[in-house]
Amino acid sequence: MAYFSVDDITDGLLIGKITDDCILSSTSFIDDLAKRYGVQSGEIKIDPVPYKIKKLAEYKALTEAALNLSTMTGADGKDGKDAYELKREIYEEKVAQAQLNLVAEDFRGGPKLDEHGLPIVENGAYPINIPFLRG
Repeated sequence: MAYFSVDDITDGLLIGKITDDCILSSTSFIDDLAKRYGVQSGEIKIDPVPYKIKKLAEYKALTEAALNLSTMTGADGKDGKDAYELKREIYEEKVAQAQLNLVAEDFRGGPKLDEHGLPIVENGAYPINIPFLRG
């Protein structure tokens, strides 16, 4: 089960170059990441896939595709990077950035909201920070 559609890929260099192995790697990456957050594969919302998860899966697949297509041998040093290696670096950074603010609820589609659009309080937890000021 892919968490994104290859039809959504807009990168001109990598359109049509996402292989089944890239999709499988991306899917495994999302499943493993979800497990680290305590979310099982069956709990991940898939219809529709949450935007953050969809983009993260897409970035990971693009990273894999660029890695597979790069002809950089490393012998030329930093200046010898080909277009695919440059793309790989860009998407690898996007994968890292996308993970920074990720929380378990992102995999499930976000927090459940009440009729006013506020998060439903569960187990006595209240999701709002209130500053305490000295008088």
